[in-house]
Amino acid sequence: MNEERMIATFMFEQWLYKEAELLDAIDFDGWFALLHPDIQYRMPVRVNKEGIERPDYSTDMYAFQDDTHTLKCASSV
Repeated sequence: MNEERMIATFMFEQWLYKEAELLDAIDFDGWFALLHPDIQYRMPVRVNKEGIERPDYSTDMYAFQDDTHTLKCASSV
């Protein structure tokens, strides 16, 4: 592993530790400050299609599709 990748890995690990610390402390304001304002959090719907053994995932239907605003609303409940 080269030095650049080691530094990037270290920085990402530190970000993950900070994220975990904020979530453990239930500091959602601090956690939201880490996120990009255009974040999309979504889960595609599983679709069973005739003739296909395994379910597939829809590309345009979601069980939920949240953005920063809806995530913030959900965290304040």
